[in-house]
Amino acid sequence: MIKKFRRKFIICNMVPIGLLILIVLSGFFAYSYNTKLADLENAMVQVLKPAGRKSSSDNNSQSDKAPEKPSDASQSDNSPKKSSDSSQGDKAPKKPSSDDSQSDKAPKKQPSDTLQSDASPKKQSSQSQTVVSTFEAENESNTDDNAINVFFYNADTEHVAVLSRTPTYSEEDFLEIGLQISDLESGFGKLSHPRVYYYLKQINNESQIAIASTKYISSGLTRLFLNLLFLYIVIMLIFYVICRCASLLAVRPFERAMKWERDFTSGLSHDLKTPLSVILANTSILKSQKDLSPAETEKWISSTETAALRMQALIKQMLTLSEIDYKEEKPELKTVNLSLAAEKLALVSESLAYEKSIDFSSDIQDNVCAKANEEYAERIFAALIDNALKYEPEGGIIKISLISSKDKAVFKVNNKTTLISPDDMPHIFERFYRADKARSENNSFGLGLSIAERLATLTDAKITAESSEGEGTTFTVTFKHLIKEPQ
Repeated sequence: MIKKFRRKFIICNMVPIGLLILIVLSGFFAYSYNTKLADLENAMVQVLKPAGRKSSSDNNSQSDKAPEKPSDASQSDNSPKKSSDSSQGDKAPKKPSSDDSQSDKAPKKQPSDTLQSDASPKKQSSQSQTVVSTFEAENESNTDDNAINVFFYNADTEHVAVLSRTPTYSEEDFLEIGLQISDLESGFGKLSHPRVYYYLKQINNESQIAIASTKYISSGLTRLFLNLLFLYIVIMLIFYVICRCASLLAVRPFERAMKWERDFTSGLSHDLKTPLSVILANTSILKSQKDLSPAETEKWISSTETAALRMQALIKQMLTLSEIDYKEEKPELKTVNLSLAAEKLALVSESLAYEKSIDFSSDIQDNVCAKANEEYAERIFAALIDNALKYEPEGGIIKISLISSKDKAVFKVNNKTTLISPDDMPHIFERFYRADKARSENNSFGLGLSIAERLATLTDAKITAESSEGEGTTFTVTFKHLIKEPQ
């Protein structure tokens, strides 16, 4: 039963804890995934910026330089009129070069010509490749999976200009990707075939595109997933150990309750078995032997009465325990003169001690008052004195005392020659527990001290026990609420 309870305890605690940790780690994984996507998008934007700025600056420089060339040509046409033939011969070859340069730069104004020309891609790729290579160097490893490729695609001419220094795709792949992406809206996205992330920027009919394989992110996420999985397993193992230890603590009250039930059944059966056996035996003798003398009959009847009284005392103590165990509210605490209650019990106990040849003495301080319940206080004193009289041997010494100490009232009962072993000391307030394992017939059921402890708890008092060779055994009751001036 206890094992089943522990198993359920562990499962009921592990399941919500595991789900909570799983949700947290899943949220962290999703956050990391979104962060990597945002970083990739930002990296693609940064890579495309130099390429875009260079392309526009070339067009501006071309438009600025275009009108200057005809002016140079006009000056060269006028110069022969003012200069000698030799100077005209020197300058004549320069005109075709200027015209050639103009003819070379004029086509750069058209985007389609830009993709087909040899000079423009080289100028644009020189700066964009620097940015790409710088970004690639920041990656953990400069592999194909971690590379960002940049290319321009012209939808009209279906030409591709690759700006990456070390492209990871073939020209056909770039053309296919450009064809798919050119019809899409500008911005960041993902293609299913081929599996790539892209960033598209449209300028007139020209598409400026940055792409990266999906492995750019999936490889890092795979490592992160494995690390989170390992972390989850480690955390769950730690919580399993914690829950297992907590289950041991949780079942301790049940173990104590089951132990108490076993002790209760064993003790009750023993304490009831003996007087019942005596009663049945005496009854059988009285029925079978009709010729008994009055004295013999009186003896058997007296023995039966003693056994019945023993059973009555046991039942009375059990009813007392039941009453105080299920009492929902504490009794009302009033000012009680503990000195009067102790003196009354001391007088009654002196005669009982005298019959056992026990030296009984008392040292009771006058007018020691405390907040308590008068009935419970008297029953606590009676239980401790009765316990001392039962276990103190003939010729022993018993001393009781009551004093006020600071803000507390302290009642003590000392057995000078009775000792409690260290093994028995932790159990003396348990029900049906007796240090005398032989269960000597001294009318003790092992309930008196447990009743006294429970009554003390209800009156905000505390009972402790000490035992040593020189001092014997001392039970101490401490009442916390001392009243210095009786009301």
